[in-house]
Amino acid sequence: MSLDAEKKNDSEEKIKRILQAGISARNALLRDIYLDGTSKTEIKDFLLKIMHALNIELPKIGLSPEDRLELMFDYFKATEAQDYLDMSAEAFESLIQDINGIIPDLNERLRREFELYPEQVMDLSVLTDYNIKPRDLTYLMTAEELSAFCTEKQIPVRGNMVKNILGKYGDMESRLLENYVLIATRDINTLKTNNIHIKESNLGLKFEQLTKEIFLQLKFQVDDKLKHQINTSRDKIDIVIPLGDNRLIIIECKTAREVEYRKYSSLARQLKSYQKLCRDKNFQIARTILVAPDFSKDFVDACIKDWQLELSLVTADGLLEMLRIFKGGNMTEFPIGVFGNNLKLDAEKARGILVR
Repeated sequence: MSLDAEKKNDSEEKIKRILQAGISARNALLRDIYLDGTSKTEIKDFLLKIMHALNIELPKIGLSPEDRLELMFDYFKATEAQDYLDMSAEAFESLIQDINGIIPDLNERLRREFELYPEQVMDLSVLTDYNIKPRDLTYLMTAEELSAFCTEKQIPVRGNMVKNILGKYGDMESRLLENYVLIATRDINTLKTNNIHIKESNLGLKFEQLTKEIFLQLKFQVDDKLKHQINTSRDKIDIVIPLGDNRLIIIECKTAREVEYRKYSSLARQLKSYQKLCRDKNFQIARTILVAPDFSKDFVDACIKDWQLELSLVTADGLLEMLRIFKGGNMTEFPIGVFGNNLKLDAEKARGILVR
């Protein structure tokens, strides 16, 4: 064994003994690890070195050792909470898959460090059960492994590599929106090629969640609480948008492998049931919107003839295009009139309304 390896193993054993002994990190860093006579200035300088070594970036660093240490602890608490907020389950799943492909022995390291019993712990459900977060995985990687991982995944190596990695995967929602049409068409193979790992059984729910996100970005007030108040165990509307005065927009999201959605009769019964449910609870439906990959000619013809339903048909790529145009313009509200009744969204006509 090399001298460096011996030092590394010795350090790891010391860390384990400290953790097992339950030694207070606050007392250790403020008092216990220093020689007698160490000044407060020297302690502050040492804490600053720790900040630099851990790439901790703070707007202020504290005037006293106590302040500096509290700021460090606050940073780690905020970072831990932010990890949960910034990374979806799909993003964490992708990170796990990618690490497994590049550093396969991290599974064994993880088992040793956290004393886990399952053979395969590099699994989303296992890590979630044990409260192990994305940052924990990166902390088990050496600097060389972090650099190799970043290079392989085209992540910047300059600056804080851990932060760069988590930022890359934390931006998963944007990547999912980029693959919105593939999710709509349930193209699981191309999604995997694009490094998007979603269980096929979850594609419908993910399409609904992303559709809701698009309408939020279009400045509509999606109300999940109201949706749950209206829904029953039998009738479950996907998205509810209140317009005031008890008027609602209801949105149904459908994925389809065949690309063109064809099941008009069953869908019409479903949506008419939703409309009755809302009317029975004293809500008026201002607009009913169906979002799907595309629609067959027979579906569109049937929709035009069904004057009672007054359904607006919106394709997944058409909705994305509307979002792109809206974000590039200077409108503060998205005009509901863009979604016409009983016909498929006309992208060119909608563009003309949005760019006026």
